[in-house]
Amino acid sequence: MTTRGIAVFAGDVSLDTTVVVDHVPEPDEKVHASALVEDVGGVVANAAIACRLAGARVALLAAFGDDLAGELCQSRLQTRGIEPYAVK
Repeated sequence: MTTRGIAVFAGDVSLDTTVVVDHVPEPDEKVHASALVEDVGGVVANAAIACRLAGARVALLAAFGDDLAGELCQSRLQTRGIEPYAVK
């Protein structure tokens, strides 16, 4: 009988914000953003996501904020099949 374990990660989770622009601005040049993208990030969260994409069962222990950013990070992890466990 084959038993499959679970990969457990513990560490940092952050909300990454990416601003999309048409070109890299020159010094002192102002540009307008065409989009703003927010997604879960952080070294440990990214490693957990990569492990999940490789097919492993994954859980992640982290401190999440009691705000929209914390809720978004937990939601995005769950969407990717990772069970986030909040620790304080």
